[in-house]
Amino acid sequence: MSLDYVEIDLDRPRKIRFAFRDLRDLEARTGGLAFQDILVRMGALHFSTVLQALYVGLRSEDKKMTPARTEELIEAHLEKGRPLSALLNAVMEAFELSGVVSRRDGQPEGDEARPT
Repeated sequence: MSLDYVEIDLDRPRKIRFAFRDLRDLEARTGGLAFQDILVRMGALHFSTVLQALYVGLRSEDKKMTPARTEELIEAHLEKGRPLSALLNAVMEAFELSGVVSRRDGQPEGDEARPT
């Protein structure tokens, strides 16, 4: 899995990144849901799942991050009139960069993207 990140402006520019251990922990934090079910819940705006995914993605950069602090960042983001979809898109892009989901734009990844 790649350790690329997505940058998003919350209280300050922050990085969202998912390593394998983060994805495994996300499954545990969502009651043992399979990753595919996590994606479905996020798409259906299951807010606790969105919160857990963003928390797990942010803590790679900020070891002091907590779910409560993540919730505060989401609230501040929304209070500024910014859409929740911006957070969802950033999380989804970070999932793509981790290699756990296919890219949405149809472009190949990894070795397939290299010219022959």
